[in-house]
Amino acid sequence: MFCSQCGTHITDNSIYCSNCGFKVKSDNTIEQKSTRRLTNDERNGMSIYFNDICRLEFIKNALQVKKEEVEKLIENSKTIRCYSKTYFWDHSYGLPYEKRYKGVDNEIMFNFGFDGTDFYFYIQSKQQRIIDEEWVQYYPPIDFKNEHKLTEERLQQLSEPVTREETTWFGKTKKIPVNLWNYTGEEYYSGQASFAADWRPIFLDLLQTAKVELSKDYESAQNNLEQCPKQLTEIEDDLTKASELLKKQYDLNIIPNKFRNLESIWYICDYFDSSTESLSEILVHLDLDEIKEKLDNIIKNQQKIIINQAIQIAQNKSIITQNQEILGRLSSIEHNTEKISQNTQEIANNTLSTTQWSQIAANNAEACAWISMANYIKNI
Repeated sequence: MFCSQCGTHITDNSIYCSNCGFKVKSDNTIEQKSTRRLTNDERNGMSIYFNDICRLEFIKNALQVKKEEVEKLIENSKTIRCYSKTYFWDHSYGLPYEKRYKGVDNEIMFNFGFDGTDFYFYIQSKQQRIIDEEWVQYYPPIDFKNEHKLTEERLQQLSEPVTREETTWFGKTKKIPVNLWNYTGEEYYSGQASFAADWRPIFLDLLQTAKVELSKDYESAQNNLEQCPKQLTEIEDDLTKASELLKKQYDLNIIPNKFRNLESIWYICDYFDSSTESLSEILVHLDLDEIKEKLDNIIKNQQKIIINQAIQIAQNKSIITQNQEILGRLSSIEHNTEKISQNTQEIANNTLSTTQWSQIAANNAEACAWISMANYIKNI
């Protein structure tokens, strides 16, 4: 027969469409499918199946998150290394001072950069913009440009006192220090033309600290660029394998397409293990939108536990043997001709085929073998 919702061809004894999850009601026989309770072996077998999928979904999700983190780390390691520090100042006189109040015009950030060859430096002040009808203060993204390089000429300019010439009584001239710091950038508070000389020693002290920290950061970034690509390849290989194992599980068409995601599988697995209801009864009560809202909390609280549990089970030969014995009994059930002729409809309505149980057993063995040997997921 065909699903009235999406038109997909499905077996005559289906309650749910394997493609869209729509509940099919073709006759009374189908409606009776959920009335028969599963045997202990059948429940245990389904529990093994759901838990295998649940663990693989969590492993796949963790690997995807880790992959994105490593990719971001690689990209970040390619940028100019940055060291910043915030100061407060009296913009009326250009003097540094202790924080007295928070305002957009009395807070600045000293930014130092290093690209492996040259050091950079510039100052920026907070800006304001309206977000959700409120004024919000923020620093623009740090962007080192060629004019920010600390060339020998610029460094000398920033390090030496600003002076003016003064003529003495005897007609001689001499240079007199003035209370200015020779910083000519336009990134700081736009209404103040100059900084007081008090900033010069602050800049020089911070520069020495920045050079040490930036050199360490640059070395660490280079190590990342050397090691992370190999790490990324390993993660991608594991992610591909986890996806392949999941596909084999889902290809058995026991779970409809719309429920083939982390949040639904976690709910089904938890519900099935803590109740006596069948899969069809569970799917009726599954509120996918509500479960998705709880996804972040589920991952935060359960992901590490479930992955560690998967590793422990994959390394526990007694549990694997026990699971394989259960699945083996289910996949080797034989019925004589008379039984088959008498109970074909009941068997079709209430149990998975021996072929499906055999594939579940094979998939379980393959998943456990991979999890026990995939060293990378142990460090997620």
